[in-house]
Amino acid sequence: MAVFIYYMKKILPLLLLPCFSFCQNNVHIIKDTAIWTPSLTRPNIHWWAFGVVLSNGQVVAKGGKIRLLKGSLPNGDYNYIATPSNSMEAKLHARTKLKEMTIEEILRSGKKRYGYRYVFKSEGNYLIQLEDAISAGEIEVE
Repeated sequence: MAVFIYYMKKILPLLLLPCFSFCQNNVHIIKDTAIWTPSLTRPNIHWWAFGVVLSNGQVVAKGGKIRLLKGSLPNGDYNYIATPSNSMEAKLHARTKLKEMTIEEILRSGKKRYGYRYVFKSEGNYLIQLEDAISAGEIEVE
């Protein structure tokens, strides 16, 4: 009986591991940094741009491309891509003809002690909550 209890103590955590596993789609910003990127307008010109490194190894910088996938709301609208507005109609609609967007600016708010919140501004004056949009499957970083 003692041998059985010994092995159950060893095996029980392995059996319960799938119950406590985390979602693999969660993407977090690990750090922000300056990134050496090519110019958008002139060839053979490079410059330093503000960018972020994601937990899946991808790097997003100013001038980076984002491909739009399916919206996460029940009617197909995008929940984490919106224009700056006070109305509920500010979200990007499912009937949009946009297939990809270019990051124009990365806005960082907050303090080092409490953590930063990043919002990505893209062409068309859309604000993207990148971590949430990737986790919801609305966008893909190229």
